[in-house]
Amino acid sequence: MNPKKIKVKLTSLLINLENFRFETVDNQKDAIKQMVEDQKEKLFNLAKSILEEGFNPHEGIIVSKRIPSSNSEVLIDQNEKNTLLSSKKYIVIEGNRRITSLKLFVNPTLLKDSKNPMLQKKFQDLHDDYFKNRSKYTFDIESSVECLYYENPNDALKWIKTKHIGQYDGVGTVSWTASQIDRFEEMTGGRASKSLQVVSFLRNLDSVSPEFKLKLNLLKVTTLDRLLADPDVRIFLGLELESGRLYSKYSLTEVQKGLVGVISDLLSPDFTVKKVYTKELRADYLDNFNPINIPNFSTFQDTSKWYLDTPDEYLKLEKTKTDEFDTQQGIGQSLSLDSLESPSSESLNSTVGIDSNLVANSNKVETVVQHPKSTSRKFVIPKSFKVTINEPKVNDIFLELKDLDITKFQNVASISLRVFIELSLDCYLEKNNLIPNNGSAAKSGLTLQKKVMDVASHLENTKKADPAICKGIKISCKDPNNLIGIDTLHAYLHNHRFASTTENLIITWNNIQDFMFRVWQ
Repeated sequence: MNPKKIKVKLTSLLINLENFRFETVDNQKDAIKQMVEDQKEKLFNLAKSILEEGFNPHEGIIVSKRIPSSNSEVLIDQNEKNTLLSSKKYIVIEGNRRITSLKLFVNPTLLKDSKNPMLQKKFQDLHDDYFKNRSKYTFDIESSVECLYYENPNDALKWIKTKHIGQYDGVGTVSWTASQIDRFEEMTGGRASKSLQVVSFLRNLDSVSPEFKLKLNLLKVTTLDRLLADPDVRIFLGLELESGRLYSKYSLTEVQKGLVGVISDLLSPDFTVKKVYTKELRADYLDNFNPINIPNFSTFQDTSKWYLDTPDEYLKLEKTKTDEFDTQQGIGQSLSLDSLESPSSESLNSTVGIDSNLVANSNKVETVVQHPKSTSRKFVIPKSFKVTINEPKVNDIFLELKDLDITKFQNVASISLRVFIELSLDCYLEKNNLIPNNGSAAKSGLTLQKKVMDVASHLENTKKADPAICKGIKISCKDPNNLIGIDTLHAYLHNHRFASTTENLIITWNNIQDFMFRVWQ
């Protein structure tokens, strides 16, 4: 039997006591409580979305006078049991989350026994704002809800099943893959994921072989996204992130080389996400990266940046086959192809996904570079790291950390690093008015951990830094055993028995470099 379209007041809609999501309960209060315990903040987000955008017109609220069962009897609240069939009340068969979220919006006191006062406050604030600023909301809470009424609720089950049970051999909803979601976001004006930006970038380059472009269809983009979320990986590849957009200031050819190398690894049958699941594993992966595909960033770094999601910018750069060398920015030792124990140039070009015809027409001798270990330098902060610091004292400490030989002065370096971190946080807090009454950060009484958390949260909320960077910093600073944990940083200054090693100091900086760049950006 086909459903009948009806309009029902919100107060006349009853939550299903035998909701398929949960065990059966006895009354409406318990049904709502059960939903709150399971869905929590999701209910608030759903209510806010409905108020702002309305109901999804493609997913109706399904109601009946009975619950789906082989038995026509209805289990509802005792006071309702004998009057439901003759009343204007209906049981929600599909859409219980949506209706529950609206009931909580209308009456936030339903949450007083939920042991979630913050959720109740959020609903109360939304309730108050709605009735003060009705014009900014689309949904009229006082209007009736459009529903699909089934006299026999069992008739609705086959449609509910196709929605919730999964693909169901193609009968149900077939979820999009990560790359398909990315394409949708890109086509509808949303920001493409980091992985899709890389894939689109390589597809647009004439210097990438057609065979390699075909293989991109097989790429597991979630693993690539995991790699690109790591600041150390991005630095290795010559990439930076700005409001979700990947960009570079380096040679397009070298950036292409590194990205093709990464994707070639990901497309290998024996490569799994377990190899790059943690930061330590990703560091090992970079240490063992195929030398053929390591980018050579000893070349000149231009002052202009080009974005991977803007073809008009980088396609002009693709024709450029020469670079200026900046010896002060050198990373590693250059090796000619002749010195490598590698296959012929033809097979080599196939490995890195570069069209051999283009290489044959170029007079430039391609070079690759073998990076030293990231901990092999003699200074806490690498020479290549540059930020503008307008505070003279803080800038002096910064420059000293770039020049101080930590193999000779590791204690001075560890104390200076600890001071530089806190002063940098103080400057950020004051610059962004994050200290109460615009006071001094030094006199605020805030702990170092609190400063780290406040700055990281502000960077994330203002979208000045990737959430992955901020999350990593927050987690690390709370871990007493972490090299960048607050306890470790305090020990540099206050524990007369504790001394850091040169390698640990460098690792500490490597782990926070991207975060510190955002602090001073």
